[in-house]
Amino acid sequence: MNVLLVKPYSDFPTRIPHLGLGYLAAALRRRGHAVRIADCPREGLGERELLAMVAGWAPRLVGLSAFTADIPVLRGMCRALRAALPGATLVIGGPHPSCLPDHLFGYIPEIDYAFAGEAEAGLAQLADGLAAGGFDPAAIPGLVWRSEGAVRANPPYFESDLDALGLPAWDLLRPEIPVLAPHGAFVRRQPSAPIVTSRGCPYPCTFCAARSVSGRRIRQRSLESVLEEVALLADRHGVRELHIEDDNFTFRREFVAGFCEGLLRRGGALPWCCPNGVRLDSLDPELLRLMRRAGCYSLSLGIESGAPRVLAMIRKGLEPDGIRERVAWIREAGIKTTGFFIIGFPTETAAEIETTIRFARELALDRAQFSTFLPLPGTVYFDELVAANGLDGIPWEGFLTTEAFEVPGGLPRGEVVRLQRRAFLRFYARPGTLLRLAGEIRGPRHLAHLAARAAAVWKS
Repeated sequence: MNVLLVKPYSDFPTRIPHLGLGYLAAALRRRGHAVRIADCPREGLGERELLAMVAGWAPRLVGLSAFTADIPVLRGMCRALRAALPGATLVIGGPHPSCLPDHLFGYIPEIDYAFAGEAEAGLAQLADGLAAGGFDPAAIPGLVWRSEGAVRANPPYFESDLDALGLPAWDLLRPEIPVLAPHGAFVRRQPSAPIVTSRGCPYPCTFCAARSVSGRRIRQRSLESVLEEVALLADRHGVRELHIEDDNFTFRREFVAGFCEGLLRRGGALPWCCPNGVRLDSLDPELLRLMRRAGCYSLSLGIESGAPRVLAMIRKGLEPDGIRERVAWIREAGIKTTGFFIIGFPTETAAEIETTIRFARELALDRAQFSTFLPLPGTVYFDELVAANGLDGIPWEGFLTTEAFEVPGGLPRGEVVRLQRRAFLRFYARPGTLLRLAGEIRGPRHLAHLAARAAAVWKS
């Protein structure tokens, strides 16, 4: 059966191979299905180009990935796909349906099914059932469906044995194509490719939905599987840099050490970084030195705040003094740092945000990202937003814009935006910081891309 997997078109600047669709494609292929991937942002596909693709191939099953930011776009895409493929089955998976599994059926009535959790096993079973002409929805892991006017949902599914998934269908993801806009905006060598070595997050941070999306238990691929993927990417696809996208890459120290030793045994320099962030309390000087020898040149760090009360409130499990010590370890190891900060938490004061801005400057980070707080689905803060506004009152079309709504118990959004801009200016408008940043720019196109990202923040 022909299956099309789609990443919806988006203005979001990151343009990297979609690992989730790659894993789904591999699972479907193992069951004998023919698969194509339409990564609309990366391939520059708009609605016209996507509809031309489906007209020429006529897939019977279309699977679409969905972050919360994608929901308004997906509404129009599914309407167009239903008109073009009236007999096809439309399925949505990803973070949004994992956190709000029954919401999509009212918001996007054209869809037939959704998946909560990880869908490799479930989507392959659904495709088998569609091809066979019948199946029991209750037997498919993670499936969400309509039944007698109501939405029914199986429990979210999380694969226990990641090695059983095999490797993503890299021939469909085409990592050999250089990435202008990698995750984190910076890259040393092209082409680069993302990899994931583990899934899951056991930490209770109140602002993050990772536990709803990928489960509360860390599941680790074997070292052999990961190094096999590294060899495939480097030797067959010509990849010259790795971006590790785990939520918790450094959770198991022995795995990280084995990974580094495996890279060193390969010989030759293969630079790598962790743009998705690592936890500071999982690092130590010896491990950092080994990571640097093995090619690690940059770590992103989920710091979030410099205010002790806020760090405790969001259950980050870190204190300012511990953060200072560990950032110093990273710098001493010769690894560049990017700090992730969030401003505008419920009950956070302007004075506490100013404390965070000063803290970011004191840490001597190479780069910093200051995001405004959003009550993401799957978090307690989203539940509070729904309690205040009702689910129908959530402005999905503008959910990621700062003017979309007021955060219950938070500062006025206009004040949060002003402080965000102040944070960026105070951090970057320093000669040493600008000089280090200039040294990482890889030509006019990269400079233009960074300028566009900065302008987008300023207009938000």
